Amino acid sequence: MERFTVNGKDVEFDPFDLDALDSYLSGLENVDEERRAKLEGETAVEALRRTCHAVLDFFDDLLGEGAAEELFGQRVNVKVIYDGFGAFVTQINACVGDYARTMHAGQTLSGAASRAQRREEQRRRS
Repeated sequence: MERFTVNGKDVEFDPFDLDALDSYLSGLENVDEERRAKLEGETAVEALRRTCHAVLDFFDDLLGEGAAEELFGQRVNVKVIYDGFGAFVTQINACVGDYARTMHAGQTLSGAASRAQRREEQRRRS
């Protein structure tokens, strides 16, 4: 379980748990779909409100019912919500990216070790 900060509050989320990661990615898609949606007759404020509610639902679905209210309060403040969402996504991406780089380095090292072992075995046979 990893710790992340959203609006000055710590939250726990495990981006390496595949079910949690699947929920996270699905939630990102939902937020992006709402952000891109163009509803006929919808004002700019209505579109922002709809997108903010998609972000709030993202946090409730991911971290548990009531998480959004704990993180953002009862008001729908577009700046607070967008900043918190952006910070959370940035932190998750950094965490997963760091691990991916570590795994890639490990694969490179294990590949080099395998080549060295093969060369050593060839020398023994000769």
